[in-house]
Amino acid sequence: MFEATRLLQGVCTAALGFAVTIGAASGQQTIAPASNMPVPGPVPQVLQNYTAVTAERLRNPEDGNWLLFRRTYDGWGYSPLSQITQANVANLALVWSFATGQVEGHQAPPIVSNGVPGNSCLH
Repeated sequence: MFEATRLLQGVCTAALGFAVTIGAASGQQTIAPASNMPVPGPVPQVLQNYTAVTAERLRNPEDGNWLLFRRTYDGWGYSPLSQITQANVANLALVWSFATGQVEGHQAPPIVSNGVPGNSCLH
């Protein structure tokens, strides 16, 4: 019994030594990445000069922006833009649409900041 245990210990020691030698001789090493942060992709042109939405912009939105429901805190819902008038509104046509999966009807207003449209729909 004593001889078998000693023999088994010798075999294990030799196997471990062989494994260490092979691992060192293989030349393969695990190299940690330079950074754990992903490399960001290119920023689209429309977002390169994007102005952050601040409390001041919410209180006094620029003419072309619709940052809140009904545009301003007083809920007036008036747009100061003059490109669409009573004379040309009949010429408007649908140019794109987006299905959100909401079948009961939309109650989410469009949001526009710096020409970038958005929507607060949860679907």
